Amino acid sequence: MRHGEGVYTFTSKSTEEEQVQYRGSWANNVKSGIGQQTYPGVGAYYGYWENGKRHGEGVFTYKNKDVYSGNWA
Repeated sequence: MRHGEGVYTFTSKSTEEEQVQYRGSWANNVKSGIGQQTYPGVGAYYGYWENGKRHGEGVFTYKNKDVYSGNWA
């Protein structure tokens, strides 16, 4: 069971070739707390996670250099 700090790398289901990476906190096997995840071909998110989903303050930087900084729910 994932719990505490760590890095998880896995193959994207959508492309089955590109690797996604999450680096951050885990609680009871789900992303929780602060972490960063890369999304191949899309961008990267850095911020808070709750129950395995982006939640709270965070920044998403898109591949085209657009940036969303704010709250996620």
